[in-house]
Amino acid sequence: VASGFLLNAVEENAIEERVREIEANTGPIEVAIYNLGAQIGDRSLQNTGY
Repeated sequence: VASGFLLNAVEENAIEERVREIEANTGPIEVAIYNLGAQIGDRSLQNTGY
């Protein structure tokens, strides 16, 4: 089963807490794909500097 989850990666312990939550509710994580910085605030990708 594929799922997606949002989190603020700059918040302390955000990743660790999300992993614990997922593993408690869904089971072990087999594959993780990170796309850090894909969405910054409420700006669209076209309005970012890259």
